[in-house]
Amino acid sequence: MTYDVHCVVDDNTFAVVLDTTIQVTTAVGAQDTITFGTVDFVDGRTYDLLMATLLSGDVNPLNDTLEQSTYCTAVFWEVLTPMPNTRSGAFAGYATINDTTYIHVFGGNPTASQPLHDVYNVTTATWAAGTAVPYPVNYGGHCSIDNKIYLIGSFIAASNPYMIIYDAESDAYTTVTLPSPINDPGIGVVDNNYIYILGGGSPMGWNPSTSAMLYDVAGDSFITGVTPMPGPIMAGVGGYLGNDTLIHAAGMTTGSVYLNTVYLGYINPANPANITWSTGPDKPGIGTYRLNGASFIPPAGPGRLYLAAGQGTGGGYLAATYVYVSGSGWATLPDKPTAHSNWGCTMVPLADADGEYVMYAAGGYTGSYLNIFHALHTGIDPYPGIAEQPGALPTAFGFRLLTSNPVADRVRFQFDLPVQGLVTFRVFDIAGRQILSNDYRDIAAGSHTMVWNRTDDHGRQVANGIYFYRLEAAGNVASGKLILVQ
Repeated sequence: MTYDVHCVVDDNTFAVVLDTTIQVTTAVGAQDTITFGTVDFVDGRTYDLLMATLLSGDVNPLNDTLEQSTYCTAVFWEVLTPMPNTRSGAFAGYATINDTTYIHVFGGNPTASQPLHDVYNVTTATWAAGTAVPYPVNYGGHCSIDNKIYLIGSFIAASNPYMIIYDAESDAYTTVTLPSPINDPGIGVVDNNYIYILGGGSPMGWNPSTSAMLYDVAGDSFITGVTPMPGPIMAGVGGYLGNDTLIHAAGMTTGSVYLNTVYLGYINPANPANITWSTGPDKPGIGTYRLNGASFIPPAGPGRLYLAAGQGTGGGYLAATYVYVSGSGWATLPDKPTAHSNWGCTMVPLADADGEYVMYAAGGYTGSYLNIFHALHTGIDPYPGIAEQPGALPTAFGFRLLTSNPVADRVRFQFDLPVQGLVTFRVFDIAGRQILSNDYRDIAAGSHTMVWNRTDDHGRQVANGIYFYRLEAAGNVASGKLILVQ
C-alpha cells in the first residue's frame, strides 16, 4: 500500500521548523520507521508535532493523526546502569585515565563493613570491581583533584579520624589524620589546591558543629586557625563559587532541625584560613538534610552549586533538584528520577561527544538501600571559550585579534600553542579592576580560537567602554586594549 505521511513541527515562537511530506509503501500488517529530517532544537522552547497519514477513501481519518508537545531542555536527569552493590552514604569521585573517564564509588551502608569500591566506565557504561578501601567508610565528605579522590571522615569510628586519598593512576591509597574527627561535612575545593571541610558531626555522630578545616594539597598539610562556620550544621552540601567565595547549603542543625540556610564565605586572598561568613538566600522548598550535590565554575559563566533529593522536614524523601548561580540566586531544575536521601555524587567535565558537565549520583536510601545510578546533565560545555582549529602543530606561540576594534559584537581571538598547557584569560576595566578570570586547563598544542561574550565573572553583560585583556599561555603573554560599543 502506498500513501503519503505529512509531518509539521513548530515551536512556541510560532516558527515552523519542519514541514515535510513523504510517500511510503508499507506491506499489509507491517510497520515502518520514517525519518522526516533533522531539527536543531533550542533550549527552553516547546515544540508541537503534528503527523498525519493522507489516505484517499479513509473511513476513519481520526485514527491517522498524531499530536505531541515536548519541552526542550539541556538540563535533565538520565537513569544509568545500576551499581553492582546497594549503597547509602557512599563516597564518589572521578578520574580520567588515557582519555577514558571513570566514576569511582566507595563504601556506604550496608556495605561499609565490606569496604567495596565499584568503578563505572563512562564510555562503555559498564561496572567493574575496584581495589577495596583500607577502612570501612560511610557518610563523609569527598572530592576529586587531578585523578586523586579524597574520602574525608566517616560515621564509622575506625575511619572517622582520617582522610583517605585514592590515587586512580597508581591504584593506591594513602591515609592522612584529620585535625578533628568528622562525619557528614560539606566540601569546597578552591583552585584544585585547598580543600575546605565545612561543618559536620563532631564529635562523631549526630552532633552538628561549626567545625572548619583546611587542607593544603600542594603542601600536604592542614592549615590551622580556620574561621568556623557561623552556625552548627551537618549533612548539607558545600562548594566553591569562584571569586574567593565558599558556599554551604541546607543540612541539619542542633535539635534535629532541617534547614534551607545558605552560608556564603569570602576567603581572604592573603590568608586562606580567614573567612568572612554571611547568609545568602535560602534554598527553595522545605528544610532538607542528607541531600547531596556538587559545585563547578564554567569557563564562561558564574560558579554554580547543584543539589538534589534528601530527607525533608516531616521525614519524607525528596526528588527536588536546584541550582544556585553566583550573582543570580536559586533556580529549580527537573526532579531526580527517584525520591530518596543519602547518596554520593561527583561533578565531571566530560571531554567527549556530549562535551558538558555531568553530575553522577550513586545510591541512596528510602528505608531500604538503593543501587540506583543517575546522571544530571547540566547542558554546560566545559570548554565553550576555546575551540581547536585543524592543521599542523605550530612551532611558536602566536596571538591575533580576529574582531575589528572597536567591537560591536562578541570578541574573537586566535592563538597558536606549541605545547599543551594552562591558558589563562583576564579582562580588566579602565580603572584596572579585574572583571573576568578564566582558566583553561590542559589545552592541547595547536591553533585555537577563543570567544569572549562580553560578560563578567557573574555572567552579566559589561557596559560599553574601554577594557584591557591579558592572555597567558606556554610562558608567553599577549595583551591589548578593546573598545566595546553596541
